[in-house]
Amino acid sequence: MELILVLAMVVPAKALPWILIAYVAYKGLQMQPRVARVRATPKY
Repeated sequence: MELILVLAMVVPAKALPWILIAYVAYKGLQMQPRVARVRATPKY
């Protein structure tokens, strides 16, 4: 988490939206296998 704060201070404000998009996409890719596994298992 600290790395993101440092990047936010170092990089120009123009690049911030792209970093946020990349971070959200990275987190989404990390979470997807878990979601897929939950969906694959029957609820009943």
